[in-house]
Amino acid sequence: MRIAPLFLSLCISVLAKPLFATQFSTQQSLAMEVGQAAMAHGRGYHIVLRYLSGQSIPDTAQVHDIPADGDYFPDGQFLIVRGNLTHDIVLEPMAQLVVAGDIAANVRVQALGMADIYIGGDMQGALRLSSSTNIVIGHNFTGRVESGKPSTTLIINGDYQGQVQPANGRGMLVLTVKGHTPARAIDALYDEDFTSVEGHFAHSDRRKGIYHFAHAWQFYVIAHN
Repeated sequence: MRIAPLFLSLCISVLAKPLFATQFSTQQSLAMEVGQAAMAHGRGYHIVLRYLSGQSIPDTAQVHDIPADGDYFPDGQFLIVRGNLTHDIVLEPMAQLVVAGDIAANVRVQALGMADIYIGGDMQGALRLSSSTNIVIGHNFTGRVESGKPSTTLIINGDYQGQVQPANGRGMLVLTVKGHTPARAIDALYDEDFTSVEGHFAHSDRRKGIYHFAHAWQFYVIAHN
């Protein structure tokens, strides 16, 4: 995949800065985390990345910056939540959502169009997607994702214990789990009516290997037991 030079330089300028960790990400470390998410997908998050790194953003772009102790979560296109997301929100088309903490179990996020979503903590709530979306989850996934069309890319840095299913008919899913995924969760995923599923699971209680299905675009890889 070809990465635009401007996007690449923005990510490098963010990732080159030192990391300072607190309970929730500081401005600088949060920018680094989002920059790493952008590099993993090869695109996205450009407005919130510029905002977090102190660079100028277009006058037409309004970034809602919610503090860690904030209790007001507006709908919008560009949102940064410094703590946990604890209320339902609706994302406008071409949205960029950054949540430094968790998405709580009782929370529903609806995306009305394409979106880039970064969750620094656990994903316990529900995401309902309508179009192509890139998602990075920093820790564990115990919630639900209703994927968009034509494609959804989901990276989970922790364990997979939730559910992913197509929201509006069939669609393509690319899933990477760097923690543990139980065999029952893999089987449930592949029982869903996706157009295609490409799964990469780092650890499972199923034997490592490459598993193919009758459908040419349905397969998964387990790297380790």
